[in-house]
Amino acid sequence: MRDRLLALMWVSPPAGTPWLGPPPDWTHPDIRRADGQSVSIDLPLFWYDPPWYRLPVDRASALAAAVAHLGILVTALRNDLSPAGGHSTLHDEAPANTKATEDAVNPRPFARMVPYRPERYGLSDRDFDGARIIDVRLTTQRDETGRFAYSAAQLERWESTPSGQPVSGGSWVPSSTFPPDVPSIDHLGIKLDQLRLLSPHAAVFVSIGPWRLEHELPRILTAQPDGIILRLDEVVGDGLEIGVLIRRARQIAENCGAPELPIWVVPGEVTADDAAKLVVLGASAVAVDHWCAGLCERASSPDRSVAVRLGYAPSSTASASYLAQLSSEELSPQITRFCGLLNSVQVVPVDQRLTSFSRTWCEQLGLQPGVVPHVVP
Repeated sequence: MRDRLLALMWVSPPAGTPWLGPPPDWTHPDIRRADGQSVSIDLPLFWYDPPWYRLPVDRASALAAAVAHLGILVTALRNDLSPAGGHSTLHDEAPANTKATEDAVNPRPFARMVPYRPERYGLSDRDFDGARIIDVRLTTQRDETGRFAYSAAQLERWESTPSGQPVSGGSWVPSSTFPPDVPSIDHLGIKLDQLRLLSPHAAVFVSIGPWRLEHELPRILTAQPDGIILRLDEVVGDGLEIGVLIRRARQIAENCGAPELPIWVVPGEVTADDAAKLVVLGASAVAVDHWCAGLCERASSPDRSVAVRLGYAPSSTASASYLAQLSSEELSPQITRFCGLLNSVQVVPVDQRLTSFSRTWCEQLGLQPGVVPHVVP
């Protein structure tokens, strides 16, 4: 895939900069909850909307744990990954190499995000246990047909409906736009406080689209969410529009007295370089659904030749170890590139880390232009 932010270029340190040794590893800052507590995640990368229902339960569960083991925050309900709310590796276990928590009894669980949709299909009280992020989704779901709806196959996974008794007779079900128990957007803070009680160690985020950002974001910020997730995956074209929206969301947050508010973005298809540039432009974390799409395809229709190349028998393509190795092969190079770029920019002044030879890009994003004899318009 071609870089969507190719017009932006990384800037090296000025000539004559003294060598000070390698910079420290770039780490994601802790997320501060409204009550002053903090929540930590390993990487500013997350899988926002995995299509778990397209995979058999056992493969979905193994794949979720494999991706989370690499440091990517994974979104999933228990019913996405287990039959009738049973065992889920992502929910019930922890990485084998994790450090024990302070009580030295239960290891730190996999990083996980709970999607709190208005309809709450498939949601159970157990989903809140051990979650890092609760995502209140104020964006309306479209299915494959383009309707604002959930497919019958998705509902069947969430509701564990008996064979021959599908929800809504096997047809699609309309999706909602707002939690029915919240009178209006001005009462959203009550819902966020309720979710903090249900999951006392998680940060509560709110997902919104970009179409009414100037009107909706200030009102949502009065509810004091712990973070915002911008759904920018329907923004087409190059990455300039995405960069501008991130910059504007950051300005609105600063104007509303929340300059440190985490702003996560769901940008659609991006490369590792694109993702790192979005962080430099003001995003706090980036969704990598596009990176994981190929994994879902391979998990649903395994390639036997890939299994043999990885040292597995063709019959092992559904095993947890195979999916773990496949995930590492697919994602580790991109994660390494992403982290390496963010690590390198620490030796460059904050306002000089990106530039462009395009006057339009520099003006729209507030960057210092690259100096060439003739600036490209």
